[in-house]
Amino acid sequence: MTDRSKGINSSTVQSAKSRLREIILYIIFGGLTTLVNLITYRLLSYIAGGPAMSLSIFVCINVISWAVAVTFAYIVNRVFVFQSSGNPFRELITFVSARIVTLIVFEIGLSVLMVVILERGLDTPKQTELLNFYGFSISWADLIKIGVQVCVVIANYLFSKIFIFKKVVVSDTGSEAIDAPKEADSIGASK
Repeated sequence: MTDRSKGINSSTVQSAKSRLREIILYIIFGGLTTLVNLITYRLLSYIAGGPAMSLSIFVCINVISWAVAVTFAYIVNRVFVFQSSGNPFRELITFVSARIVTLIVFEIGLSVLMVVILERGLDTPKQTELLNFYGFSISWADLIKIGVQVCVVIANYLFSKIFIFKKVVVSDTGSEAIDAPKEADSIGASK
């Protein structure tokens, strides 16, 4: 059905609502995934002696917290965000592969780069406390971790949307095909 006065196709409206729902859920679950990552990081950081830990321990803790968060993220993205009906094995492999890319580029690469710039370039130890609120302190290492997580959430959404959780459409003949987003749908064009 088309609203002729506005030139809006009901399927276009439905598609826009579906995309908005997906983005909102991704933000919510991305936030929860980030929280899982940060809580795991803080717990392991505390066990390892706090922000004064060596750079190699800092990297190991980031990798472990990443693995816990990726496991959580795969489940919630598949079930709740993208409501995928695709091949779970293929999706898991591509999901983990994409997450490995963001692990290397952001969790390790950008984190280490920021620590090196901070400690060697600015002569400021990463354990320098920036804020202490009723015993909960935030150091430069924590701030770097939070900033990196913002980059990770954005990159992971793009990977998930474009490469991992593709919609599977069953045709009249019963065969499955990947439904690639159409340019006309993304700009709201009507037939």
